[in-house]
Amino acid sequence: MNDLDDEVRDLLWRKAHEVPPHMDVPRSLTKRVRRRIALNALAVGTTVAVLAAGAFVGARAFIPSTKTAGQLPEPTGSVQPPASTASCTSGQLRAVGALEGAAGSRIGTITVTNFSDTT
Repeated sequence: MNDLDDEVRDLLWRKAHEVPPHMDVPRSLTKRVRRRIALNALAVGTTVAVLAAGAFVGARAFIPSTKTAGQLPEPTGSVQPPASTASCTSGQLRAVGALEGAAGSRIGTITVTNFSDTT
């Protein structure tokens, strides 16, 4: 079988050298390659932009804001009772707390309401 393999190999080698080389790339293939390169560049650019935006937002989440860092919010609606009235007992008051915030920061408020008939 070695002789037959050698004959087939020689025949294929001669036939391959008879075919003229093609140096021109077909126009349809050129269009497809350019379109694929453009789409890949767009996908890579979009991915880089999204990752950069995510890294920026993530880094900003770890940096405390100078506006609220270490400061307590100003109380709203604090009223001092008149000196002539007695203070309310805890049974006459209702306190409701609320927490708000995101990304690891919280701010809270406590609303105290008088449920008694006296002021």
